[in-house]
Amino acid sequence: MGNHVIRDRIWESKKLSRCSKEAALAYPWIFLVADDWGRFEFIPRRIWSKVFGARNDVSLEEVTTWLGEYVDVGLLKRYSDDGELGAWTKFEGRPPSQRRPSQYPDPEELTSRKKAKRKGRASLGNAYGKDRSEQKQSGSRGGAETGAEEGAEGTPLLSAQPPGVPTEPPDVALRFVACFNAALERRVAVTPEIVEKVTGLMTAGYKPWQIVALPVLVEANGLDPKFRRELGAAILLRDGKHPRTSGTGKTSGATHWLERELQRADQTVLNRRQGSIASQFGVVEQLVQMGVQIKREEG
Repeated sequence: MGNHVIRDRIWESKKLSRCSKEAALAYPWIFLVADDWGRFEFIPRRIWSKVFGARNDVSLEEVTTWLGEYVDVGLLKRYSDDGELGAWTKFEGRPPSQRRPSQYPDPEELTSRKKAKRKGRASLGNAYGKDRSEQKQSGSRGGAETGAEEGAEGTPLLSAQPPGVPTEPPDVALRFVACFNAALERRVAVTPEIVEKVTGLMTAGYKPWQIVALPVLVEANGLDPKFRRELGAAILLRDGKHPRTSGTGKTSGATHWLERELQRADQTVLNRRQGSIASQFGVVEQLVQMGVQIKREEG
């Protein structure tokens, strides 16, 4: 970890002014995790432990949300090279000749090397939208013809994993809960049950970005106000295999929320707030490729 000077021009930073008050105040603390080149491992749990380990009034979920805000306003760039990495944009440190070597690759050089691969992934993103009618007519299950994979229930799954979305179940669970709190305006924490359910969905073939996006889709399609207040994060992760008993004593199959929301994605419209949350959590492009529409203006 490098030693950095934080300049007073952050007081006038337009990007920082677009962040929440809490994220802006935490920025100088989190900024210091970077090396001499402004790069670091983007693992919220480790950042939280390193930066706020001596405090008991800052939660992992808050740090995850703040990091998402920095990405959203352009203060922080996320990239990947066999692991999730981050780099502060327009980073100014010591003269290059005085900096210690970085153990992380330069994001711009990495982007250039992976340009062709990224284009290939982008073409896969059209599998659900462009070839969707062909899949329905032919009964194709994706594979070589469409370039798409399918989930356990036959829902086409985009194979491209958007940058910024973690891939390990515990980290996906953290991101899912942070998105749940943002979309439904709640304050819940990650539990072992949530991590277990996320692991089960990923094992069944669902992509991390789909799990992270689930709260936004559910919120966009409307919830009864009372049920919305009582809805638990773990409930959204039900696999639909286990029956439940209602208050009236009626037993029925549990709702497979993720499967349902993916099936009706092309009928879903996000308002401006929901679209902003989807962007903050790195899933907006994938949702659009699945047919989700985003209102640019309210009303």
